[in-house]
Amino acid sequence: MKKKGEFEFNQLPVLINEDGESLAQSKAILRYLGMRFGYYSTEDPEEMYIIDSTIDAINDVWEKT
Repeated sequence: MKKKGEFEFNQLPVLINEDGESLAQSKAILRYLGMRFGYYSTEDPEEMYIIDSTIDAINDVWEKT
């Protein structure tokens, strides 16, 4: 599928949603899933900051290993 260019940005990881659309970019996928299942608030900026900063910190650790 990647060789056929079926993924957004031609990258992995990818999430194929219920409409069959390919979603790329790890953090964007996490936010999408969080909003979809009620774990990511779009109304409370402080909560959004805590979630985003936690994801960024985890990403920093993964990049150093």
